[in-house]
Amino acid sequence: MTTLTEQKLLDAALKLFAENGYAGARTRLIAEEAGLSEMTLFRKFKTKENLFNMVLVQNQEKILTDFDLIFLNEEFENTRAFLESLMDKLVDLIKNNYDYVKIFLNERCKISETVIEAFIQHLGDHIKKFSPNDKIDYQVLAFTILAFTYFLIFDENQGRQSVSHDQAIERFIDHSVLMLDA
Repeated sequence: MTTLTEQKLLDAALKLFAENGYAGARTRLIAEEAGLSEMTLFRKFKTKENLFNMVLVQNQEKILTDFDLIFLNEEFENTRAFLESLMDKLVDLIKNNYDYVKIFLNERCKISETVIEAFIQHLGDHIKKFSPNDKIDYQVLAFTILAFTYFLIFDENQGRQSVSHDQAIERFIDHSVLMLDA
């Protein structure tokens, strides 16, 4: 169970690790952002690396739980309806967890490959359950969907829109339907 003080530090760390990367997020600044002292940060987490790892673990659990809720008790009449729902909810999930996803992608060298592989496997398994096809590599498809979705959210967060997001999603779904229904 995380205390209020620990949660303040975790929230501040999430924000600053996302903005500045692991190397640029100074513990003094994290503590200040949380409204606490640097000594409190070290008393609670011992090291910056422990704090970073706790940020990753806490947010990974949250995002996987939220991800599983995407498919809870939902039935789809066809592949297009499934993909439309998936893309809509993934966009929302990434938007709502953008700082974590940004850390996840920008700090790959500090994140265990098994964490990354587990999330891709998780998404691939959900897609395969809806649309089984021996000719599809579901991990590659899951990676492609995540990369595409992240790019759109990244583009939006940078204040630009190099393509129409709605049109891009619609065309991505069109192509994915052709592949999954083949």
